[in-house]
Amino acid sequence: MARRDPKGRMKHCADCPRHVKSKSTRCARCSQKHMAATRTKIRTCRRCSEPVTRFSKTGLCRRHAYDEDAIAKRRGADRYTSGKETAEDVLRRENSALRAELGKSRDTLGRLSGRATIEDRIARDVLEFLEKNPYRPQLAATPRPEGRARKASDHEMLALVSDAHYPEVVDPDAAFGIAYGPEIFKTRMERLRDAIVRYHDLRARAYPTRKLTIAVLGDMLSGNIHEELEITNAAPMSEALTKLAYILTDFGTTLRESFPDVEMVVLPGNHPRLTKNPRSKNKWDNFEHVLGHFVAGLAKGIFRTTVPKDIVYRHKVFGFTVGLTHGDGMKSNSFAGLPWYGMKQRQDALQALLKSLGLPQIDVLCYGHFHRLLYLEGESCALIVNGSIKGGDEFGIATRYSSPAPVQGLLTFHPRHGITDLSRINLS
Repeated sequence: MARRDPKGRMKHCADCPRHVKSKSTRCARCSQKHMAATRTKIRTCRRCSEPVTRFSKTGLCRRHAYDEDAIAKRRGADRYTSGKETAEDVLRRENSALRAELGKSRDTLGRLSGRATIEDRIARDVLEFLEKNPYRPQLAATPRPEGRARKASDHEMLALVSDAHYPEVVDPDAAFGIAYGPEIFKTRMERLRDAIVRYHDLRARAYPTRKLTIAVLGDMLSGNIHEELEITNAAPMSEALTKLAYILTDFGTTLRESFPDVEMVVLPGNHPRLTKNPRSKNKWDNFEHVLGHFVAGLAKGIFRTTVPKDIVYRHKVFGFTVGLTHGDGMKSNSFAGLPWYGMKQRQDALQALLKSLGLPQIDVLCYGHFHRLLYLEGESCALIVNGSIKGGDEFGIATRYSSPAPVQGLLTFHPRHGITDLSRINLS
């Protein structure tokens, strides 16, 4: 029944402390709850006034039923650890484990069924597409000339030869077993020659090669500009120059036996210069300029020898202009042993200079000096850096812990397409 306050002036709800102004014994909220409970025959919780569904076996609401279940589990766990577990505790524990496994199985089954549905749909769509769009050749067939086969175009090869540093000696006891000297140099020159002939013979079945250009890009002589090299070289410079001239002459002569035409271009490097400090005036005035003329005299009537004074010599291969230079004198800001920014800046500046002078621009620019074989495609000019014949030495190990392999490059040119192949010849 509704309760009155001590003065008897206002009633309170029978189920809550709210005031009731009307003749009703309950407030509006409690009246709705009471009518709903009466209409659906919902019981109230044994421990609170929350309604409980008729399916509840404990007579508790969800919150108190959860608390009771947790208390029962804790009691069962205590009895399990103390060895006093009852049969009811065992059944409850096994039931919980089975319910958990059942839930996991349902989740897995749902995921697998969804995936299988997606895969079936994809397979059905693919089959329908294949039925509606049967296979038809997408690329045109290769044209085959009737009668006689079309004659292949003549090609030219350009062999890059640089950085032998003859007659330098690399001590294997100081360089992790890396050895180098005059005899190893001659062996590597023979290997380079044999590799060039092998590439020529293999490709002769597909196309003829009308000419080989041997581009000697400098530093074939070790020089005397460094005191340590002057001490450790295997021979003085005059003797080394003479022997190297004989070796290069033999190199070109034996290649002339396989190629219809051979030309050797000898450019100076920075190691054989005559002064300790580099100069811009008469940059060609060093031992390798003498070496080139020495080879030209020995090879007269066998193959052509060109000994230019140009800082960048422009050599013609078919209709393409190939720039040949040693590559020294760039800024030392390098990454992985190569001054990428300096090379790109020089390449762009050379093209701009030639354009301003009204001279043909260069299609390919070839460097030596850096002892690493590299091909870099450009918008108007490709850049190629040749490796070295010498390979690793004490200087590279001491300054950069680096020992590049002895590698040289061989370029193949097509009369219309330009460079079609860059072969990496490993001499180790």
